Amino acid sequence: MNKRKIIASFILSAVCASTVNFASTKTVSAATARLGGQDRYETSTKISQDGWTTSEYVVLASGQGYADALCAAPIASRHSAPILLTPSNNLDQNVKSEITRLKATHVIEIGGTGSISTNVENELKSMGLSVQRLGGADRYETSVKVAKALGTPNKVVVTSGQGYADALSIAPIAAKQGMEILLTSDMGIPDTVKDYIQDNQSSIVDTYVVGGTAVIPDSTISGLSNPIRISGDDRYETNVNVLDHFKASIDMNNVYIARGGGSAGNEFADALSASALAAKNNSSVVLTDDDINTNANTQKFIEDNVDSSANIVAVGGQASVADSVLEHMELTVIVKSANNRLQAIADSTSDSNEKDAVEQIIDNLNNSISNKLDNADEVLSDFQSNMEKTQQILQKLSDAERTNLQNKINADTTLMQYLDQLNQIAKEYFPTDTE
Repeated sequence: MNKRKIIASFILSAVCASTVNFASTKTVSAATARLGGQDRYETSTKISQDGWTTSEYVVLASGQGYADALCAAPIASRHSAPILLTPSNNLDQNVKSEITRLKATHVIEIGGTGSISTNVENELKSMGLSVQRLGGADRYETSVKVAKALGTPNKVVVTSGQGYADALSIAPIAAKQGMEILLTSDMGIPDTVKDYIQDNQSSIVDTYVVGGTAVIPDSTISGLSNPIRISGDDRYETNVNVLDHFKASIDMNNVYIARGGGSAGNEFADALSASALAAKNNSSVVLTDDDINTNANTQKFIEDNVDSSANIVAVGGQASVADSVLEHMELTVIVKSANNRLQAIADSTSDSNEKDAVEQIIDNLNNSISNKLDNADEVLSDFQSNMEKTQQILQKLSDAERTNLQNKINADTTLMQYLDQLNQIAKEYFPTDTE
């Protein structure tokens, strides 16, 4: 049997003793999509087009450096505006066209002239736009300028200004909940930020400190109002812990997947643009890298919290979020959903042999997504091994037990839809038959 047929038949043989022909069904699994352009600037316009028909305000941030841009999401949310990116010295033409499409009349620039030059500002003004700059002498003062523009604080975020991942993990949540994002350094809270906090001490109830002690030492946060630290061993675990902390208030029906790091230093751009859209939809931005398998915490969060009806949206092109990462997330959600239905069957039976068989099948389905999707030999080997184990499990059942189990599975139309979707995805692993 060729590779494609082996893999395509595995899902069916994993739960049925004989061949079952599924009719085409309406997809009930997680839907995947991509918002990406030729570069970070066009990607920001694609995100804007997905979320906004018109917008009076546009927030403009640098696509070349994250320093001033990290605090942009809350002010964008305040004005129900998208975040568009631009090079420092000239207004990107895709962005210019998007501002026109939105029929915007006001632009808020984040950062000083080192982030967005006067050339860009003058071009915006020549378009008849009202331009407001929120920028300070450095990234820390810029975060204070943005915070002051948001009004009296109630809850604030303090996070590192020396890296972008932690700030972007909290950005959509801070934006949705109206929390200012204040930047600090590993040397201590800068005076401008400290003064702002002290001036507003009476109104600040909670301070969310995002990041570990390596970037924000305990000694620097002792004077903050009710400091609540959220951190992890790396940026991905911190991202998951942030989402887990606030998940009761997050709508997981839309999940935006963005690159969380890289060697170029500009990988912040897509997650920054997505933060405004995620806030608008009360959703989350999940950070990932080239291989979700290396981020066990991310995969578990997706498995535990993303339902089968969710839209999983990759932000950026293939270089930012590879298809294999998106496919693995989709498979994780579908397998979890199928296994939940199978577990219900196991829980409803009094036959110990049948219960044991279903629970072993669940384990086998979990194993079916344990390998990298882009490693054909490993995927094939894993599927073959689990198919053999499943057949052994089913052979232990009597004919009556096997028939009874198959009838229960066939009667669960939702489960059958999941299995059909899994089978279709399995076929797509190998677009051509290979002997």
